[in-house]
Amino acid sequence: MADIGDYWRLCLPGEILYIAGVGTIYFVGNIKVVATAKAEQQGTVSGVYNMFLNIGGAVLGVAVLTVISDSVTSNQRDKDRPSARLDGYRAGYYGTIAMAVIGLVASFFFYDESVSEEEEEEFPVVQESVDSSLKTSREMKPECLAEDDLE
Repeated sequence: MADIGDYWRLCLPGEILYIAGVGTIYFVGNIKVVATAKAEQQGTVSGVYNMFLNIGGAVLGVAVLTVISDSVTSNQRDKDRPSARLDGYRAGYYGTIAMAVIGLVASFFFYDESVSEEEEEEFPVVQESVDSSLKTSREMKPECLAEDDLE
């Protein structure tokens, strides 16, 4: 098995890239999905996005990569040696790379040109939603106040 110093050279950069990528992609994806939805559908769209994000991470991420890693480890001749487990981890990392490439290729097929043309209208939709919320809150009158107190 390799020296423990390989962690700093091999694992840490990958973990840093993972955290930077996850934070960026999840945040930007959520903003894009919600901003392109109609004002009355934004809550539902956000919920569906987060549900598929969690289910996709649990099913496709953890479950599939665990099966890959465990199957490679169990097919080793000497399963108890530490390098057998590392071979399984390596296969899991390759599986992760394969999933990322498949996702990238699939994203080109799901790209919608009409959304790009409507990007200029995103902010008016959001602004319209904010304006209608403010209007609704101004129209609400507390029952404990008299009509003259609101003027």
